[in-house]
Amino acid sequence: MVQVMVELTEQANRTVEIIKATYGMNSKSDVIDMIIEKYGEKTLEPQLRPEYIEKIRKIKAGKFITVKDINKYFDEL
Repeated sequence: MVQVMVELTEQANRTVEIIKATYGMNSKSDVIDMIIEKYGEKTLEPQLRPEYIEKIRKIKAGKFITVKDINKYFDEL
């Protein structure tokens, strides 16, 4: 287990305390671990998640058009 000394603003400390009480956690460390896990799930390596792979497959299967001159294409619309 890694130990880290962290300085929190008053607002951040209050938020941690509220989350700690809401979820019945034993320590601020547990709260910070939970926050990091939730944030990590949303931001780290999204390209490896199954939802992302499925999204790419749908995009590849979509219909596309070829446009040689984008200005001319939009003028015709």
